[in-house]
Amino acid sequence: SMFNEINLKKLVFINSKIREIPDGIYKLINLKILDCSKNSISKISEKLYKLIKLNKIIFETNEINEISENIGNLINLKEINFSYNNILEIPI
Repeated sequence: SMFNEINLKKLVFINSKIREIPDGIYKLINLKILDCSKNSISKISEKLYKLIKLNKIIFETNEINEISENIGNLINLKEINFSYNNILEIPI
């Protein structure tokens, strides 16, 4: 499985009809870019915020309504895109 590829740096699931982030992603400790645009994701697992090498996350056009304050754990994050979701509050 691709989730056993520990050195994977970029993962793209654009328009893939997924409702949640596959659990295997949380094993990808070297992941830098995650693009899950144009899906039906409604919740982001807290496990995502442990992938501290992430520098770009894109969840544009999903059904997300909440972003955890633990997004602050992603200390290398340079770009975030949550456009076209249902987010009412952004943790600062």
